[in-house]
Amino acid sequence: MIDGLPFYVATVELFVFGVGYEFWTLSEIMKKFKNLGKRFQTLKDSKGNLTARDKWFDEYLAERIVNNSDKKFRLHQYPQEIAVVPKSLLRFVPPILTAFGVLGTFWGMTVGLIGMKIDPNNLIEKQGI
Repeated sequence: MIDGLPFYVATVELFVFGVGYEFWTLSEIMKKFKNLGKRFQTLKDSKGNLTARDKWFDEYLAERIVNNSDKKFRLHQYPQEIAVVPKSLLRFVPPILTAFGVLGTFWGMTVGLIGMKIDPNNLIEKQGI
């Protein structure tokens, strides 16, 4: 049996879970951006028909006109698709993997020193110090 197998298995499982979760989160964010692209395309395509554009403006803009002082639109509600991309819920993975590494190091040193007999009267050991 491989020494430290539980540490290796736990590390690999956590790594695989983290990578899988990150890919799933990335796919969800990409779906939101595709939906945002469709909405913007709808706004572009509705040049002649203002009902779709008006509905979007009524839903998201606080004012229908541009503010004259800074020439910017004011949004009273952000579209869900352009909300801030959330931070990953897996920020804790690197510290846990580091902790596994430190624990594995000390576990390995403990197992390695189990068979060693330290005798304070041994002259060979004293000469090495």
